[in-house]
Amino acid sequence: MQASTMGMHHQTPGLSVVDPRGLPIRSVDYWREVEGDPTQARINRTFHDAAGRAVEQWDPRLWALSEEDPLRRANLTTVFSLAGNALFTDSVDAGWQLNLPGLGNEVLQGWDSRGAGREVEYDDLLRPLVVFEQGTTEPRRAVERMTYGGPDHGARNQCGQLIRHDDPAGTVLFEAFSITGKCVKQVRHFTLAPVAPDWPQLEADRQRLLEPGEGAASTWSFGPLKDVLEQVDAKGNRQVFSLTLDGRLRETRLQLQGLTTWQTLVKEIQYNAEGQVTHETAGNHVQTTLLYSAEDGLLRERRAQDASARWLQHLIYDYDRTGNVLSIEDKALPVRYFANQRIEPISRFSYDSLYQLIEASGWEAGGPNQGPESVGQADPAAVSNYRQTYSYDESGNLLKLTHVGAKNPGRELKAARYSNRCLPWRNGVPPTEEEIAAAFDAKGNCLELDQGRFLRWDLRNQLQSISPVERDSGLNDQESYVYDGGGQRVRKIRSLNTNARTVVAEVRYLPGLELRTDSGTREALQVITAQAGLNSVRVLHWETDPPSGVTNDQYRYSLVDHLNSCTLELADDARVISRETYHPFGTTAWSAGPNDTDGDYKTVRYSGKERDATGLYYYGFRYYLPWLQRWLNPDPAGAIDGLNLYRMVRNNPVGLVDVDGLAPDPKDGQGNAVSRLRGMFSGLSTSPQPAPVRPLVPARPASLAPAAIAPWPNAEQTVQPSKASVVAPRRPPPISLPTADKSNEALPSYAGGSMTVGSHQLMLATSGSVIATRADNRSPKTIRKAGGFFPRDNRGPKIKDEFRRAVVSNGINTLAQEHVRSPFPGYVSTGMDEVSGGFGDTRAYQYRMEIPGLKERDINDQTLGLGAPFEFTPKGRLDTRLLMSDDTLDGAEFVAIIPPVTVEMTFITPIPNAYIVAVREAKSTQWKPFL
Repeated sequence: MQASTMGMHHQTPGLSVVDPRGLPIRSVDYWREVEGDPTQARINRTFHDAAGRAVEQWDPRLWALSEEDPLRRANLTTVFSLAGNALFTDSVDAGWQLNLPGLGNEVLQGWDSRGAGREVEYDDLLRPLVVFEQGTTEPRRAVERMTYGGPDHGARNQCGQLIRHDDPAGTVLFEAFSITGKCVKQVRHFTLAPVAPDWPQLEADRQRLLEPGEGAASTWSFGPLKDVLEQVDAKGNRQVFSLTLDGRLRETRLQLQGLTTWQTLVKEIQYNAEGQVTHETAGNHVQTTLLYSAEDGLLRERRAQDASARWLQHLIYDYDRTGNVLSIEDKALPVRYFANQRIEPISRFSYDSLYQLIEASGWEAGGPNQGPESVGQADPAAVSNYRQTYSYDESGNLLKLTHVGAKNPGRELKAARYSNRCLPWRNGVPPTEEEIAAAFDAKGNCLELDQGRFLRWDLRNQLQSISPVERDSGLNDQESYVYDGGGQRVRKIRSLNTNARTVVAEVRYLPGLELRTDSGTREALQVITAQAGLNSVRVLHWETDPPSGVTNDQYRYSLVDHLNSCTLELADDARVISRETYHPFGTTAWSAGPNDTDGDYKTVRYSGKERDATGLYYYGFRYYLPWLQRWLNPDPAGAIDGLNLYRMVRNNPVGLVDVDGLAPDPKDGQGNAVSRLRGMFSGLSTSPQPAPVRPLVPARPASLAPAAIAPWPNAEQTVQPSKASVVAPRRPPPISLPTADKSNEALPSYAGGSMTVGSHQLMLATSGSVIATRADNRSPKTIRKAGGFFPRDNRGPKIKDEFRRAVVSNGINTLAQEHVRSPFPGYVSTGMDEVSGGFGDTRAYQYRMEIPGLKERDINDQTLGLGAPFEFTPKGRLDTRLLMSDDTLDGAEFVAIIPPVTVEMTFITPIPNAYIVAVREAKSTQWKPFL
């Protein structure tokens, strides 16, 4: 950490207060934004019911207000059923939601504060068959129907699989599966009208609502380990993926439909021992090299050179001691002089004691770029320095952005007194409480993008349309969106009305392909989207004549930064098509290109996301407003990333990247020691996967949308991943560091051998039982009296059901990391040896257990006993492993998981006294029999 920032964090610990049951009831952070100023305590408050469940939660701002008015609502209120399921949630940001579960915890009915209702019908295997929706002014409609393969569908491995899904966008047919259960062919049929239909019960009647024709068929080929080896899109373009021996991407090639030649998109991808990419060569012969710090694995340099050794990109990163980015310099750009200023290609960043960005400086082109309408066409030579400062309230709302530079001076927001809903000041006047309330519906969805541009939302709280111009005649300009059953956008339609005609531009999104048409220019364009290592490639193929000056089958290679933002577009000869830099929260600071025609076809910009004509960025589950630095509606996943459901990446946009609009998700970025440790301790991040990502696996559609009542379990939901990113989550709470991994040392005398689980070594007793250890302050007498080691609250047989539900709803990695980070874990923590996982000799006693029959098991619907398809395949130390003493969860006496990047074994089930074989006192080497 630079010396100038050390004082900012002096005496700013994170404190946690627990009740006699060991439940956290208060956490205190200390905030300071000016070095030397006194700190301000920020208190988060939680109330629990008699069963220990969090029923009311406050952030610091609303907690302070509640002390003045105790009758005011908490940020989040939850009512639980007797079985421990959340029946009712009430959020000051997202309104209330009421769910009615069935005996199998399946969602039967649900209602929300907008008056939207949903009902789901199931078959005898608890598979969803029909989803009905109804609004206060809308009739009851069947918006989804599901059909499953029976005994006569074995020829294409369709038995028991979802083979037809009628969703709000049309119908998807899953026509063939591999023997491992992966879909190898799917066909998408769109509806005739771009609106969600009311699906009839008879299949023949449903067909009449679809566009005629064979549909858009996509196919995949898989390897023996379920890796995608080939993908053929709906237009016949083929992508082939070559992998290394350990399953990492090595090379990608593309063959356009109708051609016999192959184009290499990326090759010679090299990795270091941590799985980080160190070098790759793109198809246009541009070589990208990445250098990492040996101490912590942080990205230090990112270089890109063409075949003539010309520098295209040379980013140099500097960090503080916790991994926050302090500066980024691009040495590929020159120092420039304009209007009596020296403009260096360096961006610098400062943070407060909560690791929120409070100041940024860099360079930009002149001209306004505050609103959403355009990227900005300022003279790229007229550059100047800029400085931005950011001010937040206690809830994390970015209320004031001050901009000193060539662009607009900034903006100011006002937050509602009792929620995080905000509106900007207009003409120097703040909005009133009544104006803020009128600008959002009961679920917190924004109703007006800015003055005169109105928003409409469907019953699933997904943005349905934007009207840039509304006319008295009713012929409004409009951009509308259609989503599939998994909540992902599959159609975008923009209509512009004139006196003479209506011009319609449409985009259809298919696996690896975008189909773009424009009735005004009669253009028909295919955009082939390909994965090319750290960067990306988009191929433009016109079915009609291409624009003047643009060649057909144009390959566009994107060079990205650590946030996956597209900074350069290159042609297949490495010629620069466009350049763009961004302010920290995503507005364009500077852009340049040879001509406007080339720039018109650039749609992917900040954070690797598509920027619509409205100025909104589409992230997958939400839309982002870069000019207001916040989300358009509350997080559909709830308080997964804190109680402020509108906040963007915890106000650290330089160090964190959002993958799908739900929460900062560093697992799709480059790994480093700092982010891994933070993920283990705080749970604010998950362990990153090595980049580049492997080819996308075709998705089984989610039968229920995540934005509505509850999603049906869908482990294979396809969400466009980010590429490399250096992440820096906020400060973790205080917790002891784990001791070093000693698994490779000589086995102790009581061990008769070892067993390999992934990259872990488990000790085995001479009987073949797995050895686990646990450090505990309780005496052997106390343990004997208790009957052994039990999960918190000794939940009995229910704990398997809770585990099963948590794996499906949250993911096994998230579940494991929540246990590791919690100061009061709900399961039984043990170690793989005497010094790991269980705090070693820091506790009064060390206990040794021998667990019989424990073996690694597959994580799927069969082992977990689920009624819907589910599968998770762990990859290396970055994913959780499951061990059980039986092939099924219900039949296993012992169930344990190995959380990512740990040497801990977490037992879901109790460990009775009979399996505790020995005990020793701390610092002693003498083991004594336990019984």
